[in-house]
Order: sequence, then C-alpha cells, then structure tokens
Amino acid sequence: MGSIMVAHLQVPAIDSTPNLPTTPFPLAIRKLMLEEMGFEGLVITDGLDMEGVKKYHRSGEVEAKALVAGNDILLIPPDVPAAVSRIKEYLAEGKLDPSHLEASVKKVLHAKYKLGLEHFTPVDPENLEADLNHPKGLAIKRKLIQHSLTLLRNERHLLPLDRIDTLEIASP
Repeated sequence: MGSIMVAHLQVPAIDSTPNLPTTPFPLAIRKLMLEEMGFEGLVITDGLDMEGVKKYHRSGEVEAKALVAGNDILLIPPDVPAAVSRIKEYLAEGKLDPSHLEASVKKVLHAKYKLGLEHFTPVDPENLEADLNHPKGLAIKRKLIQHSLTLLRNERHLLPLDRIDTLEIASP
C-alpha cells in the first residue's frame, strides 16, 4: 500500500484523553502503525481544516504535532504561515526530530518520482478536455475497466448486504 490517510478519530482503546484525535498522536501513528505494523508508505493527515482537529488545537500546533506523530503529508492546513512558524519552533525546541522531517520529505519525493511526477507540467485550462481524454489515459482507463470487478446481483451473497434498506452510499 502506497499511502494511508489518518482520520481525525478518537480511539479510546489507544488513549482516552478527551479531544485527542489520532492525527497528532505519536502512539497511534509512529508507534503502532510505523514501528509495530511496519507500514512504510506515506502517512497523510485528513483535512486539517476539519472541526475534529481545529476545534481543539490552535493553528499551527496540530500541524507540528502531526509531523511529530509520524505524518508525512499535512492535508489542507487552515493557516500555512502559522503551521510553518510552529514547525520551525518545534525543530528549534527539539520537539520535532529533523531526521523524521527529512525522512518524510524523502518519502514524498520518492513517491512523486515513482509516479513520474518529478517534472512538473502545468495544466493549460484551454486544453483541459483534450488533456484529460488523451489516448494514453483512455488506454489506461480501458485496461482498468477490463480488470475491475462489478457485482450486478448479489445472488450468492458475495457481499454481506443482508439488509439493503440500511445500505448507504456516499458520493460527491
């Protein structure tokens, strides 16, 4: 698995401290996920602009704590200058190990390289439709569709959907 997003959930089985989501919590990420489970992919926070974290942590603090906890990518920090400032303070105060930050940067750069994103090409909005429907992309899309699985009827109960009236689907 290349990456995982950490949700802003409170997990009492790990720690029952009120208002402490897993995102800035080292025991949940660094200790359990990275060390004990051996996860080597990118660890990405859920949106840091969400009420689950910003309601209980001042701007900049949760971002710095999230890096200490073992997150590699901070998603949607509400106040980037405050986050950068606080992260610098954490580095100066010894609260954030520079080697952890360096390892995160290397993981992100490696992932970008692996995905062929090492050379940034800006998107031209004038050609957006043509770019999105490029023959190479359409070939990949066709291959994905051919290799995907679609369940039309659940006659053999392949999916545990006993009560269809309670099934909910989330979509944009």
